[in-house]
Amino acid sequence: MARRKGKGNEEEFNSFIDIMTCLAGILILIILLVIVQVQEVRVVIPTPLEYTSGKTPVFLECRSNMLFQIDLPQIKDRVETVMKELSESAKKDGDLDRSVFLRELGRTRVEEGAHIIDLSFSLVGQFALRPNPSKQGYSFTSIEKETTMGGWYRDLLKAVNKDREMLTFIVRDDSFEVFRKARSMAWVEAVDASWYLLALDEPIKFGLSGEAPIAQ
Repeated sequence: MARRKGKGNEEEFNSFIDIMTCLAGILILIILLVIVQVQEVRVVIPTPLEYTSGKTPVFLECRSNMLFQIDLPQIKDRVETVMKELSESAKKDGDLDRSVFLRELGRTRVEEGAHIIDLSFSLVGQFALRPNPSKQGYSFTSIEKETTMGGWYRDLLKAVNKDREMLTFIVRDDSFEVFRKARSMAWVEAVDASWYLLALDEPIKFGLSGEAPIAQ
């Protein structure tokens, strides 16, 4: 009986050793993973997608690796003018015929600079800008060239009121290169900048009053 009991204790002890060995192996693996992660060098420059500021935004679209300025006050005036014209033309016996108004709203194509204004979003209290493929933007290829020789973008930065205005880049996902250059030069000139990311075919949406963009 004593021998059997001794043999059982030995088997239990061996099982305990096996468990401890597995645990030790797992701990060693965790330690190695932690060491590898600590040794990795990571440089992260935080860039907020949305900039909280009381400054007036000056909108620039980055599309096809070119810069396009969005003259929001001018576009807002154009939207108001066209909407009034459509309302007047859709009146019947002095009252607005909604069906006619909606039909004409969907048919109307309004071009303003490098954008096409989509008025159909007015049904939800917005208007939208879509790219006008027939218009070319400003090709900003070199920060050094832009700084030393001058150009449209440098003149725009000089005209920005740094105390009251800030640049807001609307970046299409094919135009990160020109965005990074333009933002870097804005930082050098001490001009505040924020940015929104949009897909290639996604419209730029604003409230009808034009005071702020719809969050993208």
